Amino acid sequence: MARIDKSEVTRGIFYRGSDVECQLLYVMGDMEADIRTHHIHIVKWNGTE
Repeated sequence: MARIDKSEVTRGIFYRGSDVECQLLYVMGDMEADIRTHHIHIVKWNGTE
């Protein structure tokens, strides 16, 4: 997976945080209307960033 800039909004995917160690949370939807259509959890596992 290519490195993703957490501060960047790309193709409607928004970085929402990392409240659990080794997990990144991204969402898709309309953030202004507070509507989320997809949640994407990425887990770092046994590798380098």
